Amino acid sequence: AMLQACGLQYPQLVDVCVLCGCDYAPSIRGVGPKKAYALIQKHGTLGASLASDKLCGNEAAPFLQAQHLFTAPNVQPAAEVQLNFEQPREQELIWFLTMERHFSKVAVLEGVEVLKALSRGHCSGLKLLPPPPGASPRKRQPGTPNRPRSPTRSPQKTITLAFPCTPQQPMTASLRDLCSPSPSAPPAALGGLYPGA
Repeated sequence: AMLQACGLQYPQLVDVCVLCGCDYAPSIRGVGPKKAYALIQKHGTLGASLASDKLCGNEAAPFLQAQHLFTAPNVQPAAEVQLNFEQPREQELIWFLTMERHFSKVAVLEGVEVLKALSRGHCSGLKLLPPPPGASPRKRQPGTPNRPRSPTRSPQKTITLAFPCTPQQPMTASLRDLCSPSPSAPPAALGGLYPGA
């Protein structure tokens, strides 16, 4: 209904969004929603708009690649995917996520450490459990002031993990403990996560 009201087809809406700036392409100085909409209405496509107004000089490639990601995403059907939790192939994983998918190297390295820690437990499955009853924050009543936080103590978040290969008891560990690279004395909360713990 919105597309009909605007006089656009879905691919043209994608073009307007890419011209405005998105996760996969930078924004173009001076181009907001109104100008992007006008350009697509005038020229019909992203490529024609970029070529005619010289909006980004010879650097049209990132915008056309972003358009392609939206119109023809590289997605594999879930029925074709079979996941086996094994020791990660670190170098390949780091290269793929940082070079091909442009993730932050720091975030990728932290994630790899978590995967290595989980794989040391020799578990074939991982399931996040909901927080225990009463652990979720209560809703604040309207009109009551926010409680000030202690400036000296940062809140510590915990997650609850259940591993099917260990006794049927959930284990609680802080995210910081899971991300830390092989501590010399693993926390007791990580029980089956580290061999010999």
